[in-house]
Amino acid sequence: MSATRPPSPAAASPTSPPPLAKRPVPVIFERGAPGRVGYSLPPSDVPDAPMDAIIPSRHRRARPAALPEVSELDVVRHYTALSHRNY
Repeated sequence: MSATRPPSPAAASPTSPPPLAKRPVPVIFERGAPGRVGYSLPPSDVPDAPMDAIIPSRHRRARPAALPEVSELDVVRHYTALSHRNY
């Protein structure tokens, strides 16, 4: 009985797709589109208050955060693909 196994047909095939770790996963910012959101919130039932009364201006951003404009499903798919690469 031989101690080595022959390579699997998928591993030996030149047309088989590359392993998961070799496939490029686009950065999540590349998956987005301007104006796409991953959530929808119901109308607020909390009365408006001045922002300065809640958070001092020195603790607030000067401009909006650069967040990816992707749907919730795109976020799940992106991080699931990354987790498969780490496994």
